[in-house]
Amino acid sequence: MSELRSRLAIGALGLALACTASAPAEPSPTIESKRGAPSGPAAKPVAACPDLSLLEVASLPALPESPYASTLQEVWQRVLEKHYDRTLGCVDWPALRLSYAQKLVGVDDRGLAYAVINDMLAELGQSHFRLFAPGGRSEGDERIGPASPPMHVRWIEERMVVTRSTAKGKLGAIKPGSTLLAVDDRPFEAAIADARANTHRP
Repeated sequence: MSELRSRLAIGALGLALACTASAPAEPSPTIESKRGAPSGPAAKPVAACPDLSLLEVASLPALPESPYASTLQEVWQRVLEKHYDRTLGCVDWPALRLSYAQKLVGVDDRGLAYAVINDMLAELGQSHFRLFAPGGRSEGDERIGPASPPMHVRWIEERMVVTRSTAKGKLGAIKPGSTLLAVDDRPFEAAIADARANTHRP
């Protein structure tokens, strides 16, 4: 009896091995997902990017009222009309128009308003787009680097706060949420005072 059981067990094992060998292997979900989805943000195919030269600007919703809404609209439309890439790199330019206009609500300081508009321009990922206040450039501007620096800062509650950073090297130690006190040993209070004096000139 024990010999019969052993033969049955061996026979069952052989059948299982034969089925396993003959059945096609199931694809690994992990491997398939890695092959099917590239790491990082998914890039849109070129064909999926709309030609914004066909956009009917008059059909867009009105911007919320603010002292600098018309400035944002002028900058936004100039980029739309003059940019060499009719898809603007596949960014949702109409949506950015509205979202950044909403950030201008309640802003009555030219410097802060221009910072918001420059943040909108930075969404294009091109360093040569920059909005300056009329006559607002100071002598220290010659030391300023690219228009799209690896760090975004905002003036929040009387502090210069880092809101986003892709900086590397020594600057990489400065994380979002940090407060910047000075640049080149010059306190931000002095820089802000100069900027306000320039932007509020008649």
